[in-house]
Amino acid sequence: MITADRLRQLLDYDPATGIFRWKANTNPRHPKKGEIAGNINSVGHRRICIDGRFYQASRLCWLYMTGCWPTGYRVRRINGIVDDNRWANLCLRLA
Repeated sequence: MITADRLRQLLDYDPATGIFRWKANTNPRHPKKGEIAGNINSVGHRRICIDGRFYQASRLCWLYMTGCWPTGYRVRRINGIVDDNRWANLCLRLA
């Protein structure tokens, strides 16, 4: 699993918009610096591939902001919009 330090090394997160952007071109296959990270999966959730593993953007938001994985919890959106990863819109619920 990725650590908060590694996540912050690779991506910038804007809590006001909920958007992750790549910080640097660490790999020729990665998007360029400043591009929005990840893609939308078949159910509408944004997922981001880091070091060959996919993560839900909402869980990465939690890790980025708190430094801890939301272990035992699901990250939910208060407004119900599955791609709205603004920090003010996220909350934890028991898994």
